[in-house]
Amino acid sequence: MIKNGKPPKYLFIIGQSRSGSKFYMQYLNSIPGIFIAPEAVFKYKFKKNQFQILNKVIRQNPYDYAKMVHAVINSNIKNTTNELYHSVGISDFIAHLEQLKQEIVNPYQILKLLLEFKALKHELDVVGVKFPVHSSYVRELITFFPNCYLLFITRNPGSILVSDLVKKKYRIKKGITAYPFKGLFLRPSLLFFTIIEFRTLISSYKELRTKCGVKQIILSPYKMIVENPETVKIAISEFLNYGNVNPLENNHLRILDSSFDYIQNDRTSELYWVERLLIKFFIGSLISKYTTSILE
Repeated sequence: MIKNGKPPKYLFIIGQSRSGSKFYMQYLNSIPGIFIAPEAVFKYKFKKNQFQILNKVIRQNPYDYAKMVHAVINSNIKNTTNELYHSVGISDFIAHLEQLKQEIVNPYQILKLLLEFKALKHELDVVGVKFPVHSSYVRELITFFPNCYLLFITRNPGSILVSDLVKKKYRIKKGITAYPFKGLFLRPSLLFFTIIEFRTLISSYKELRTKCGVKQIILSPYKMIVENPETVKIAISEFLNYGNVNPLENNHLRILDSSFDYIQNDRTSELYWVERLLIKFFIGSLISKYTTSILE
């Protein structure tokens, strides 16, 4: 509960890596009363994550709040995970949980209580998390946050592939990635995962848009951000029904590609012919329908 007695609105950004989700997070965080946390590795298919860690502690004792929180903090999964906990104060959050005395039966409860406490402590109206790889878990988000808002982000998968390839090569060179495929296997594996994630993203979007309706789900392509960011800003403000807002000006919000220093919308010219062929064969119709410059 926040100061005025009303529960906060929950907003989750759902999109593939390199699809512009950081821009949306930055834009929303520029509006007073809104806080969207960066990717917190809450649940991830191939990596150790908060869900696994919390589940293990919960099974041992559903009331051991201190152990749950410290298990996540001490795991050092990702810096952004700890940032969210530190932003509310670890000891304060544990004390808050002990005061509530709720039986924790699912890790999503901790996430919800953490976001609620963030809203309470900083008098926020909208709280949420950016989940670039969370599209396969959106059904669970809807279950535990039944009235949440979901902002889906799309981008041409060919551009995502090239952009992610640049990012992965950079991180491999620096020795700061746990991605299992390297060398000759790097590019084919990224192609495979890019196609699968895009299909999953669109499938989730279509299913939940039918289930929850247009008032709760919105989709915006990367192309729209680059070509008409003002329209995107207005659409999102109306989507959240947040009233009159004065976000930062465009020059305070940079939309970056994997080169980290310039905007590049379409990178499909950098694909190999076989990659273009496979992308067109498996998801060509979805690309033409869901990566256009129309905010839905």
